[in-house]
Amino acid sequence: MYNGDDEYEIVLQMWRECCPSCAALPQSMDFRIQNGNGELISANGQVSNQPINVPLTSTVVITGNSDSCLINAPNICVEYGTYQITATLPDGPETFNISSNVCCRNSTILNIQDPGETGATFSIDLPHDLSQFPANNNSVYFPSYPEPAYACINTPFISNMSAIDEDGDSLVYGLYTPLNDNGNPLIWANGFDEANQMGGSPAMSIDPVTGTLTAFSENEGSYVLGITVSEYRDGQFLGTTYLDVQLSVTDCDEQLNVTTGGAANLIEEGIYEFNSCTELFYVFSETDFGTSDPNLDIQWLGVNNGSGVVGDFSGNVVNPFIIFPEAGTYEIQIVASWGTCMDTATVIFNLFPLQAAFETFVTYCTPETIGLYLYPSDTLLIDETLFVFHNNTYVDTIETALAVFPLFYELPSQDSTITLINTINCETSLGFDTECSTLKPEEVDLNTLELGETIGQTQTVNMTLTFASSSIDFNQLIVLANNEAIVDFEIQILDVANGVFYISFTLENCVEDDVLKVQLIESEEMQLLSENSVAVPCFTAIESITMFNWNTFVYGEMLYVKSDEMIQEWQLYDINGRQLWHINNNFSNISSHSVDSLPKGVYLVTVKIDNQLLHRRIWID
Repeated sequence: MYNGDDEYEIVLQMWRECCPSCAALPQSMDFRIQNGNGELISANGQVSNQPINVPLTSTVVITGNSDSCLINAPNICVEYGTYQITATLPDGPETFNISSNVCCRNSTILNIQDPGETGATFSIDLPHDLSQFPANNNSVYFPSYPEPAYACINTPFISNMSAIDEDGDSLVYGLYTPLNDNGNPLIWANGFDEANQMGGSPAMSIDPVTGTLTAFSENEGSYVLGITVSEYRDGQFLGTTYLDVQLSVTDCDEQLNVTTGGAANLIEEGIYEFNSCTELFYVFSETDFGTSDPNLDIQWLGVNNGSGVVGDFSGNVVNPFIIFPEAGTYEIQIVASWGTCMDTATVIFNLFPLQAAFETFVTYCTPETIGLYLYPSDTLLIDETLFVFHNNTYVDTIETALAVFPLFYELPSQDSTITLINTINCETSLGFDTECSTLKPEEVDLNTLELGETIGQTQTVNMTLTFASSSIDFNQLIVLANNEAIVDFEIQILDVANGVFYISFTLENCVEDDVLKVQLIESEEMQLLSENSVAVPCFTAIESITMFNWNTFVYGEMLYVKSDEMIQEWQLYDINGRQLWHINNNFSNISSHSVDSLPKGVYLVTVKIDNQLLHRRIWID
C-alpha cells in the first residue's frame, strides 16, 4: 500500500495447514527489495548488502466443516501469518522487485518434482517512476483463503480467485509457474504444466476478467497452483501480484447424488442417453437421490413447459411416466435440492422410429438377379433419411422428401429381404417373393390412351397399362410417340395385385390435326408389346421441340453424343434419376464416355446446347 512521500506498506501473508505434523509458520521472513540494477535496498531506501528481516506480526486460525453437503467432509484448519514493514523507496525510472522465500513444501504435493526439497518464492513487481506511474497506487489483495478450500476428485472444481483493488484499477487474471526458493520456476511433474496445473480434462483455466478458476482432477492429493493478477489504469500497466497457493483434492461422498438407470445409459458424469426406434414414451426407473428425506424437493425441467412433453410428477414422484409428442431429440433435467445442497442429472432422449411404411413389388427374377420396386404404402408425412441394405450390403440412400417413387433396384436373388435403416440405426425389413417364373412380359395391354390438360402449346398424355401374364421391368420399357423415344415419362402403381400401372408424359410445341401413336417396346428383344393411337389437335414430331439436330448412340463400349451445334455440357442418368456422370466445359459438337461398367437398361441423356437442356432416352446393352 502507498502511504505517500515514496513510503510503502509491504505485507506478506503466508498460509499453512495447521495439522500436528505440519511445519509452523516462520517467526520471521527475509524481504528482498531490489532495484532495476539488482541491488538490495534497505527499508530507508539506501543500497544495502543484506535483506530486511521482518518478524511475524500476527496469526489467524480458521477452522470448520467445509461443506455440509458431504458425508464425512474434511474438517478444515488453516493458519495464516502476517509479515509487515514500512519502507521508503527512492523515486526514479525503475521497477522494484520485492520477494521473500521459504523452505519447504508439503511432500504430498503431486504436480511438482521433489516437493519435500522444493521451497517457495513470493514476489511482486512495483513500478516507482512517479513521473510515469500514478503515485497513489495500492497493490491488490485477496480477502480470504480461497473457497472452497478443497476439490473433489472427478468433479468440476470452481473457485472465485478474484482480488480486491481499492483504487478501482482494471484487473487481468492469468496463470504462472510458481517459483522455488532460489527464485527459479518449479519443475512440473509428468502430466502437468503451467497450462494444466491439476491434470485432468478439461485443463485448469482462469477467467481473465472475473478470476473464476475452473479445474478437474482425477487424483487425490495436494497441488501447487500459480495465479497472477495484473493491474491497469487507463490502459497503463501498473504491476503484477502473484498468488502461490496449495489446493487439496479429496474423495468426496455427497449427501445428495442424483442418479437414474433402467433403459437410460450413463454416457458421462451426470448425463444419460436413451435411444428408441419404436416408442414415443419413457418410464423412469432406478432413480435415486442419495436420501429419502421428506424435505427433498425434486423438479423435472423440460416437461409440462409448453414443449409438448407431458408427465405426472405429483407428490415428488421419483420414477414418472413421460409421453413425447413426436419423434425428435429431447432433454429432461432432474434437479434435486435439500437445504443448501443441490444436484442434477440430465437425460437426453433420441426418439426416431421409422416414420414411413414401405412395400416392395417384384418385376422379374432369375436364379441370379431380382428386379423390384420400392414404394411407400401411404402418403409420406415427414422428411426422413433412409439407408437401403440388401443382404448387409449398402444399396442406396433415400431422402424421402426428394425421392421419386417407385424406386427400382436390381439385386442378387440369394436373399429375399431388404432392410431400411434411419440415422439412429432404427431399422425395418421388407420381404419379397423370389419365386417368379419368367423374366419378360409376354403380353401388355395398353388399356387407355387419352389427352390430359393443355396449357398453351403443352399437352399432357396419359396411359394405363395392364400386364396380363407377368410383371415387367420398367428398366426394359421404351415408350415411343410417333416413332420418337419419350424423354421423360412418369410411372405410378395403381393396382399391384392386378398389374395395373399408369404412365404419363408431356408433348410441347404442337401442330393442329395430327395423330399420336404410342408404342410400348421391350428393349432387349426390341419387340412390340402394345400400341394405341389418339388424335392430338396440336402435335408434331417430338424432334421439333429441340430445334437442334442432335443424336446419341452407343458404338462398341462408348456412348457418343453428337450435334450440329456446340454441346456445352451433358449428363447421363439412370432410370431412377440418379446422375451417373456430368461432362462439363465440353465446347465441342461431339463427346463420348465409356459405358463398359454400366448394366444394360434404359438411360436418360441430357445435353445443354445454346443454354437449353434437351433430353433423350437410350438403351445401353
